Amino acid sequence: MPEVDVAPLTFDDVKKVLSKRIETLKDKGLKPISPHTEKALKILFDLHNGNLREILNSLSNCVLELPLSNMPIQIDEFLLRELLFEKVKKDFLSKLTDVEKKIYLVF
Repeated sequence: MPEVDVAPLTFDDVKKVLSKRIETLKDKGLKPISPHTEKALKILFDLHNGNLREILNSLSNCVLELPLSNMPIQIDEFLLRELLFEKVKKDFLSKLTDVEKKIYLVF
């Protein structure tokens, strides 16, 4: 079976897909609140070369790293950086040996 070649999504395409997703998942009668700013989305778009699956994965990781709150929290570019860095520290850097950490910090 031949490979399926799908053209990469543009930034506007990704915004539309996420907007539709938010609209579909919102509670009836409530105004949808975007969980991220456009700047944060643009950073993820550039970071993942438009790969929607990876963008959604990063957004999901950010949401999972947020502290519990009764108020909605919108992820901006600063919070995005902080949350993803904490995720990396927790999942990867904490597993390095002392020698590996020294090597990592040198480069």
